[in-house]
Amino acid sequence: MWNRIRDYLTGKGIAHVEVAPALSRRLSEGEAVFPVSTDGHPTVAGHDAIAQAVARSGVCGLNAGVR
Repeated sequence: MWNRIRDYLTGKGIAHVEVAPALSRRLSEGEAVFPVSTDGHPTVAGHDAIAQAVARSGVCGLNAGVR
């Protein structure tokens, strides 16, 4: 599904950021990026991973030093 969405966004020239790799990396480092509950919202660590991915991407005109 993500491939279809990415292809559509790219085809329309719509800026987007793939945050799954950043979340996966944090998970592999042992961080809980989502709570162990039915709440599907990211934890503080998850929000940080997403924010870092967006900053690193440059889509917002940012050039932040991120990990």
